[in-house]
Amino acid sequence: MVLAQVAVHDKLFGTEDGEVRVGGIAEVAVHPLCRGRGFVHLMLDEVEKFLSVSGVPFAVLFGDGKIYGSRGYRAEANPCRYLDVSDKIIKMTTEQPLRVKPLGEKSWPEGLIDLRGPLF
Repeated sequence: MVLAQVAVHDKLFGTEDGEVRVGGIAEVAVHPLCRGRGFVHLMLDEVEKFLSVSGVPFAVLFGDGKIYGSRGYRAEANPCRYLDVSDKIIKMTTEQPLRVKPLGEKSWPEGLIDLRGPLF
């Protein structure tokens, strides 16, 4: 039985100031019988350490602020452009904010963020 999982995507986002490397966190899941035991925190600790050691300046995700806000992920107001694979068209979103956690000293860029692909 799988108790918990997380996926990490090494991505380059386009910004008005150039490319920014991010670790896109996705597919965070915990088996219903194992929730409330701190698995999300443990997984994020390991992912953030891995990204930081790898020189990735930001961890990013789309997710519930109640869950990820306590981990230091803050909602950013940037509009995000992405590819909707099912429709094969580019869309914009601000409905589900991008949540960002700096892993170093760099500041998150302002303006449009181009995910250069689908949401993760």
